Amino acid sequence: MSQMWVPFIGPQSPGALRGQEISPRAPVALVLRALPRELSNVKASALAAAGAAAGTAAARHCVARRARRGQNLQNPFLSGGKTVCRATTAAPVEILPIPAKGFGAIATRDIARGELVLEERPTITYQAGSDWPTSLQQQFDRLPVSSQTAVMELCDATPDEKGLKGVFDTNSIGCSSPTLDGVLCLSVSRINHSCLPNCEQFWDEQMFREKIFACKDIQKGEELSISYVEPYLLAEERNDVFRRRYAFQCNCAACSSQSREASDRRRRRLGEMLAELGRGVSPDADAGVALAKELLQLCDEEGLALQGFRAQACYHAFQCLLLAGRGQDEAAPWLRRARESLEATRGAGDPDVEALRGYEADPLSHPAASDQATQLSGLAGPALAAAAAAAALYFFR
Repeated sequence: MSQMWVPFIGPQSPGALRGQEISPRAPVALVLRALPRELSNVKASALAAAGAAAGTAAARHCVARRARRGQNLQNPFLSGGKTVCRATTAAPVEILPIPAKGFGAIATRDIARGELVLEERPTITYQAGSDWPTSLQQQFDRLPVSSQTAVMELCDATPDEKGLKGVFDTNSIGCSSPTLDGVLCLSVSRINHSCLPNCEQFWDEQMFREKIFACKDIQKGEELSISYVEPYLLAEERNDVFRRRYAFQCNCAACSSQSREASDRRRRRLGEMLAELGRGVSPDADAGVALAKELLQLCDEEGLALQGFRAQACYHAFQCLLLAGRGQDEAAPWLRRARESLEATRGAGDPDVEALRGYEADPLSHPAASDQATQLSGLAGPALAAAAAAAALYFFR
């Protein structure tokens, strides 16, 4: 399992473009920024070039490894058919064997939308430009034997024989950090994919932890899931990545549904709307609000509970209304919805959440209220951000 960058709020000049590379978190929170969609196209092209033979071979290796793990439940790190949850704090999660998936994270109680499900410090970190093979081995060698074994119990979906680098490539998570480009977290790595996920992930740079939040209500006994890819990819595009990158075929509701064609239309439109949001705000408040309403409705119709998309749409409508001089009575409800959605993916106290809370107290203090054009390029949330960084980790390392 691998993921993406997490978008954040930061200042951006009016002339900035959505295609810019993501930079580290800025200290002043004014505008929402996310990753360029073009990254997914680079990823798709690179993976397509790898060839179907590699994906088939990877699938054979991974299935064999999963079968061996399923037969070897008596190793020191599996007890009673489960693995240890290595979250930093007590988590309402149990790591259990799941048919055809190896292991997965199961809720041990009901979990409410916006609740922090799991947070974990990374076991191994990655920084681009470093002597990566040497650094990887050195970090691994410094781990306790128990952690070394737990790392090697993770899946290696690469076509080669199972190895440390393959395990990291399969399970690493990209993160928005001034010092890191990716991390491996043992328990987070056990969370499986769904194209209709019930959780979103977020890299907390201040706490140096990967955090998993529930983006919808989760019932006791339900499996936790996140999205390994950009949710606006079409079903065939998503499964091409899954076969080549992770050696599995997705059979979630979105991929196996008889209405897959309708789902693809919705996700294609979602990608178009995210690109439109990325072009920034304008004084055409009616158009901005209409775009936000359409995105929210589209997510509802598709069953996408991702709160990051909703925060992005609501914040866009808020800025358009202020820029058009429509007053805080119309704009404030959109800002409240943006803050609530963002808080559901990062938790109260996050600097970006608190920045929006400050504007809630005084909407007219926002730059858009005084005709200071700001650029919105997407608070698409952990679910969108998580997959694109994985593409960068996989392709450029």
